[in-house]
Amino acid sequence: MNNDTLSVQDYRNGKICFLDSSLNTILTFSGGTHAKEIMNYDYTVGNLRVYDFTTRTPKVFKLENASTQSFSLLRSYNIPDNSGVYRVGFLQGNNIIYAYPNRQFSDLSFIVRTDKDSTNDILGLTQLLGSNKKINAPEMSFDGDFVTHPTSKYMVYACKFGGYYFVFDTNTGQYKYFAQTIDKTPAPVASYIKITPDVKHLENQPNIMFFPGAAVYNNMLFILNNISEHKDNSIDMYNLDSKGAYAGSVSLPNADGHRPISIAVTGNEIAALYESNILVTYIRKSYNEK
Repeated sequence: MNNDTLSVQDYRNGKICFLDSSLNTILTFSGGTHAKEIMNYDYTVGNLRVYDFTTRTPKVFKLENASTQSFSLLRSYNIPDNSGVYRVGFLQGNNIIYAYPNRQFSDLSFIVRTDKDSTNDILGLTQLLGSNKKINAPEMSFDGDFVTHPTSKYMVYACKFGGYYFVFDTNTGQYKYFAQTIDKTPAPVASYIKITPDVKHLENQPNIMFFPGAAVYNNMLFILNNISEHKDNSIDMYNLDSKGAYAGSVSLPNADGHRPISIAVTGNEIAALYESNILVTYIRKSYNEK
C-alpha cells in the first residue's frame, strides 16, 4: 500500500487502485505491463511516480483526465548500472533515492539522483553500520522499502527481514542516522541452499519477513511487527525527531485468520492490508505525538 493517498497495487491485473476513506475505488492507473512490474510508487498532486522493474527505470506519469482516468508519461530517469536496483524512493521535487547493491565490495549503497541527472553516492551500508565486515547479498538480507508521507520531512528505508531502518531527508536525500527496532532483531544471512546436486539457490536464513510493512506520518515511523507469538500482531512506533526513540506499540488483530502484510497511516487512522487481499481500516484511540 502507498501512504500518500491510500492505494493498493493489483499485481494480477496490472493496476494501481486509489481509494477514498470508505475504501471505494476513486481512481485507477491501468498501466498494463507497466503496473505489473512496478516495485515502488507514490502519487502526489496529479503525478504518479513509479519504478518500472522491467526496464529498471523510474517514471513519472501525469493524470490528464480524472473522469477518463487517463495518464501520460512525463519523464523517465536514467539509472546507470541499473540491473541491481530493486528499491527506489521518491523524494520531494524530481529527486529520487535508490538502494544499489555493490557486489564487488559486498555492500549496499544509497544513491540520490537529482532532476539534473547528477548523483550523490551516500556511504555504503557497512560504513553506516560502523562495520568492516562484508555482507553477502546485502540486497537480500537488508531488503526493505522506502517510505515517507507528504506531512513528513523524513524518508525512511525500513528493512523487512531484520530490525533496522535508515533515515534520510525527504527533500535532499541527505543521510541522517540509522536505528534498530525495540526487539533488535538481527538481519538474516543470505546463503546458498542446494536444490539439486547441480543447482543452488541463494536465500535468507532464516527466510522470514518479520517486518513486512512500514509507514511514516509526520515525525513518526510505524513498523508492522509480526514477531509476536500471540495471535495479534503489533505496530511499533518510533519518534524520528528523537533519533528513532521507541514511542510505544499498538495491537493489530488478524482478519479471518490472516496476518497483515502492509500498512498505511494518516492521522489517527491505520489501514492494514492482509493476506488474501483483505483491507481493513482502524482508528487509533490514543496516541501522543512528541
